[in-house]
Amino acid sequence: TDYWWFSAKRSCTQISQNVSNYGNNGNVRLFDIDQGKRCYNLPTIRNEVYLIRGIFPFGELSNSSFYVSIGVTQLGAVISSKLQDLKIEGVFRATKNYTDFCLVKEKVNPYISRVELRPLPEEYLHDLPTSVLKLISRNNLKGEGTDNDIRYPVDKSDRIWKETSSPSYAVPLSSNVSNFDPKTNMTPPLQVLQTALTHPEKLEFIHNDLETEDYEYRVFLYFLELNSSVKAGQRVFDIHVNSEAKEGRFDILAGGSNYRYTVLNFSANGSLNLTLVKASGSENGPLLNAYEILQVRPWIEETNQTD
Repeated sequence: TDYWWFSAKRSCTQISQNVSNYGNNGNVRLFDIDQGKRCYNLPTIRNEVYLIRGIFPFGELSNSSFYVSIGVTQLGAVISSKLQDLKIEGVFRATKNYTDFCLVKEKVNPYISRVELRPLPEEYLHDLPTSVLKLISRNNLKGEGTDNDIRYPVDKSDRIWKETSSPSYAVPLSSNVSNFDPKTNMTPPLQVLQTALTHPEKLEFIHNDLETEDYEYRVFLYFLELNSSVKAGQRVFDIHVNSEAKEGRFDILAGGSNYRYTVLNFSANGSLNLTLVKASGSENGPLLNAYEILQVRPWIEETNQTD
């Protein structure tokens, strides 16, 4: 409930919607305002990294648009023209003991069904002291299955991992492997890592839904070797983003652990082509268990003025 923030119902209306992710008759807060914004003032710890997620239902309020921001940093626009709930998720570093998650009126009154705030590992914003990340895609790679999302309590950070089986030519792998030492906080839950896609020569992941403006992006790739017979040097591959080489002769087992992740930073507009190609002399083709795509946005400092 958001009664703590908006106990007065003068500018807000409670309506019932069929919110697909949370069962029938879900509660939606509709802000009936002439202009400006309404903000949820959320408690945070200064310098800690957080995931923040707003969920916006489809239904009678479709074909509408308004903006979502963290403080005064715009995160995205809610354009609910599709027959599914919309999630807008960001990653930020708190600059004080509270953070505002705001809905900014554009052409229609803003609305929301849920706000979620979760702590995240520091590594998400490593070397990005003045940036906010907007989630584009978070993928759990596996074969055709039940299409069940994985999130809390399996993922202690409540990241939502969407099952993905493309590219269709890839070979799905699965294993009940549990003996891995990640040596880092930057890891998906084991249930995500226990499946992967592989191919004797090449894996290619194409995303054509990026914004058409030029933005910086950060991609996290997660690898857990599921074949216990593979040794270091036997599965080596090159990693390319939009035909640009990013990692050469990448070996999951090179560091002595069967788990490894890497971070790729690049500029793009409109589309992303992530390609893993078997390296010369390797016995096995590439493997990937999961990946995340995040857009880098500049953090805008708030002033002391009242909006």
